[in-house]
Amino acid sequence: MKNELTPLTIGDILVRQDEEGRYCLNDLHKAAGGAAKHKPGNWLQTQQTKDLIAEMEKAGIPAIQSKQGLGTFAHMEMVYDYAMWISAAFKVKVIRGYDAAMRQLIDQANNQTEALKQAAVAGNPVWKAIHRYKTVCRLTQREIAKLMGLDPSTVRRHVREMERCGVLTPPANLAACRALAVNLEGGAA
Repeated sequence: MKNELTPLTIGDILVRQDEEGRYCLNDLHKAAGGAAKHKPGNWLQTQQTKDLIAEMEKAGIPAIQSKQGLGTFAHMEMVYDYAMWISAAFKVKVIRGYDAAMRQLIDQANNQTEALKQAAVAGNPVWKAIHRYKTVCRLTQREIAKLMGLDPSTVRRHVREMERCGVLTPPANLAACRALAVNLEGGAA
């Protein structure tokens, strides 16, 4: 299974990734200063590293892949171990770099989600009106139905669909609200 590529920058070094999402240890070596004693090959010879590779492979995770002329690529857990082997300070840089990359991906995903929500509302005049009445005017579903000339069950259905899509946020006390609606209407909410 291919991993999503997550760009990682340490200092001014962009750490390359392979098609499986593993990171290039040779690029990390450069980012750490390039000392001969910190070459990835030296780290790979340690018993602790061999044990870690074996443990990850037992779990079905392809931990390390050497590619002729390109470098040695490692799964993120291996990257952390390699960074710690170099120094605690370098491990902190790697963690912070990876955290920054993940935050950027989350922000991008949130922006895309928000754009999809806005497109859904804009493309559906009923949703657009309900969204405005619920979020700006703070009207109840019954009030919205009356204003729009719709049956309350139709508005309720649209609101539930909008909640499922994330266009509207359901109230924290949703279960209590639905139970109250059932009691008030004497039927299914």
